[in-house]
Amino acid sequence: NETSKYVSTQTSNGNTITITNTRKPEIVATKSATTKDVNGKDVTCTAPMTAENAVPVQIGDTIKYKITVQNIGGLVAEDVKVQDTNPTHTLPENGTSLKVNVAFNDGTSTPLTNEEVNKFKNGTYTIDIPAFTTVTFTFTVKVSEGNPKDKIENTAYVDGKSVGPTIHSIEKIVKVTKYKNNVASSNIVLVLDVSTSMDSASRLT
Repeated sequence: NETSKYVSTQTSNGNTITITNTRKPEIVATKSATTKDVNGKDVTCTAPMTAENAVPVQIGDTIKYKITVQNIGGLVAEDVKVQDTNPTHTLPENGTSLKVNVAFNDGTSTPLTNEEVNKFKNGTYTIDIPAFTTVTFTFTVKVSEGNPKDKIENTAYVDGKSVGPTIHSIEKIVKVTKYKNNVASSNIVLVLDVSTSMDSASRLT
């Protein structure tokens, strides 16, 4: 990436003033993760999370990650390196390979090829970003396994700088049927306490 200087002169009250404008690329990156709460409403997390404000997810839930890369500078940013991958406890949404979509703020978008996805995952994917342009990378994963209180951490890297992580806690769900007077009622969801086992008493939360 280069820096360009534009020099102009102006005359004011008989004095000559030289003005130098410097333009260069400048990259700003953010990341968010979106999942659904127990009521089916989207919950978007944009900042690193702690155990106190973690968003619970269940096995089978989906998490959509979005990496936003902006070039707020006045020149094209060349060979911007963007890296991320599906975190532990998850699989690609379709269960086979990660699907990554790239969208520009002019409304155009395109999916990465399998070769580009592999580069996106191993840290060798690069992209040229024009001046004053925003590019978003999105991919969706499904929570595939985990124990209560496990955490799903995901950190993206843009030009070697970390973006994230976003942490979600896992609540392992076991569905049982409750009987009263020998009549089965509707399924009740039990969240297993990490301090108990399947053979010991579970607690309702």
